Amino acid sequence: MTSHKDSKKIEKDEDKNKKDIQDKVKIDLKKEEVLSVDCEKIFKDVKAQDYKTLQLCLQKISEEQGFDLMQNTGLKSQKYAYFYCSFEQPNKNSNKNQEDHKDSKVKNKQKKESIFFILLCFYFQDLSCPFEVRYIYNKENKLFALNSKSNYGHNHDLNPKPIINKEVLKVIEDLLIHKSHTPKELHEKINLKFDKNFNYSQIRNTYYKVKASLFGIASNEAQDLIQLLKALKDLGYVCFDIKSHPQKKNLEAVIFATPGMLQLFQKYKDMVIMDTTFGLNRFNMPVLTMAGVDNEGKTIIFGFAFLQDESYEIKRWVFETFKSFVRDSPEAFITDGCPAFAKALREVFPLAKHYLCSWHIQLNLKKHFSGFKKTLQKKK
Repeated sequence: MTSHKDSKKIEKDEDKNKKDIQDKVKIDLKKEEVLSVDCEKIFKDVKAQDYKTLQLCLQKISEEQGFDLMQNTGLKSQKYAYFYCSFEQPNKNSNKNQEDHKDSKVKNKQKKESIFFILLCFYFQDLSCPFEVRYIYNKENKLFALNSKSNYGHNHDLNPKPIINKEVLKVIEDLLIHKSHTPKELHEKINLKFDKNFNYSQIRNTYYKVKASLFGIASNEAQDLIQLLKALKDLGYVCFDIKSHPQKKNLEAVIFATPGMLQLFQKYKDMVIMDTTFGLNRFNMPVLTMAGVDNEGKTIIFGFAFLQDESYEIKRWVFETFKSFVRDSPEAFITDGCPAFAKALREVFPLAKHYLCSWHIQLNLKKHFSGFKKTLQKKK
């Protein structure tokens, strides 16, 4: 049995606890909500005549500020456009599995009856980010205008993406000039070099812009090249052939040689050196050079080929076409250690000898045995 005084004391303690928790909730919410003074100006400056343009503009702003944007898809009218921050505070009680929930059924019942648990539920029930921007379409100027009911505050830390400055841009240019890279490879190298978390889409977009500035914008130049080669062939200036995909109709390979190159081959056909240079054009097509050495030790060219890739099928087609040009077989070939080279040469030129390039061998030795000398010195 509890006395009347004791019950009053318990009620006072509960009221005090309730007030303390409410104050704490208010302080925490104020602390977590990060407001930007310039946000309103940024979103007011957005000019868009249609919904898609508006969405793209806001998406770019959200990426720069460091949050994910979510659109309200429930609006039926096209003159309204509402956007939210997709962030939601995790519910600390949601990670409990079902077995623990069943076992603690009695305890949960007791907690629900307490004021403390009710306040905790109030604190965790809805902690989605309050950020919201509202736009209304203005028929007079035919533009979306920012509504005054917008809220620019966030209740979580923002993670703005790093900016691609001149230093980063210079590194990207140097990487693309000296060697071809895919956007994925470039993304990994840039993040590793600058120790930053650049977004993949950032690097990919910069990759295409830099590539266009260095090598030009790819267009229908493949077709222009074929038309040029046809015109030169009609004039007797070049021999060429093309290989295209039977279904996709895209260019897979093109090989060409001038009559002067073919005459040099007939004089110095004892040795043909073949090598591919990769990534030195905007199409990322390896260029196969067929060269030789004259009696003065000078390099001479027998032909060129642009390849979609360095697969066996394409290389075999190039060698067969080259054989039809020269109507003869060299005594020997020098190539790198590519298996496709060896297989294709063995089948198209079975009587020719095949040697590996000493320069490529030295590179591989340095690459695979660079630490071997140091290991031997340590053992001594």
